Amino acid sequence: MSDGASFESLKQLYFTLDLNYSKLYEACTTTDERAALRDNYVKARDNFWKARNQIFQEDDAQVQSLIAELQTKRAEILKSIDEQQKIVQILGIIAKAADAGTHLLALAHLP
Repeated sequence: MSDGASFESLKQLYFTLDLNYSKLYEACTTTDERAALRDNYVKARDNFWKARNQIFQEDDAQVQSLIAELQTKRAEILKSIDEQQKIVQILGIIAKAADAGTHLLALAHLP
């Protein structure tokens, strides 16, 4: 199992979304918003599970940049939830975070 900053960032994003999923889902007002939330939640979950057996080159500049982006987006998600921002804004942040996670996972390799 991977235990570096890359894996930890993917894990934190997934668990943040998982712990707040009900609250986010209830804030959605349209079918499209609910679908976007589900799709990005699934993407974050899948990234986490796939990353468990991957190796990341933690000192790679691109990996470090994506880790920083994931950490920033996670903090933005939590702040947005706490401040009860509009769900459309939160979904945008979630989508960017899930995409960053996918890009990070693409840089990993099997042991």
